Amino acid sequence: MLEPCFNELSVQPLCLTDDEVKNRVSTLSKLLSKLRSYGIKSIRIENGLADILLKEDFNLSQYCNQARSSEDHNQATMFYSMFHPPYLPEEKEDLLSTYSDVKHVTESGDEVNCYGLYIAHLLKSFAIGLNTGIKSPCKLKLITQNGHNKPKIDEVDIIHLSTVEQLNKDKTFAKFMSTQPDIGVKEVDSAYKKTDGVPEHHGIKECTDHGKKLLQNPYVKDILNSIDWNQLEKEYIHKVNPDGSIEVRLHWTKKGYGLLISTSATDLVEAYWVAKRLNEKYGKSKNKLDSKY
Repeated sequence: MLEPCFNELSVQPLCLTDDEVKNRVSTLSKLLSKLRSYGIKSIRIENGLADILLKEDFNLSQYCNQARSSEDHNQATMFYSMFHPPYLPEEKEDLLSTYSDVKHVTESGDEVNCYGLYIAHLLKSFAIGLNTGIKSPCKLKLITQNGHNKPKIDEVDIIHLSTVEQLNKDKTFAKFMSTQPDIGVKEVDSAYKKTDGVPEHHGIKECTDHGKKLLQNPYVKDILNSIDWNQLEKEYIHKVNPDGSIEVRLHWTKKGYGLLISTSATDLVEAYWVAKRLNEKYGKSKNKLDSKY
């Protein structure tokens, strides 16, 4: 499973009050808890929780050591179990020399060192950090020296997550997670499946027949309705919604009928994961999830 990397740039600006500290820690806790439900068990960091500054001379390790309430203890236990140093496991250290230099390009155009973002790129993963205003994606400039020639520069975008709310809005992250073999989406009990959601119209036979096939899928709950037909659209997945519903296009039919279905997905990430599997099984093509939705 993926191992995201802590973005050390996200510790700035530091908190000024204890309330700010508590809110920042709570936000991080909620994010990691949700990521853990997707099967992500560890976060790479260079040294440990002491690297995560909260206030001047006060870091996340000290916060955890001072945990008093049961909620604080639960947070501390999760942080200690999920953060694992170092950034790169020993067997992957050779990856560090891939580029001669790496810089994060800020929104103002400044270039700063960014070890955590670089490791996230090397591990083909993403970054997580404190909620201090860093936008996702983070632009990374990869520099390769070519002797006396002009350096070769590549730019990549690194997904950066800092709040659990992003998970239901960030389509880039949702698509990224859809490539994982398993993220823990629950299957639907067959007793709760419904088949009566297709209204009477001229394409009812095609829609009903395909709806019955969809209901054989373990992640499909209900055929909710049909959607406007479009004979020009050739992608099976038409739209993926944060509530777990998905619109599919029967692009092989003459009119291009479509269905709105509900699934067991509980958020955008799970919905994209289900949509990818539906596309692979029922799309009748090699189409991948398209960026338009």
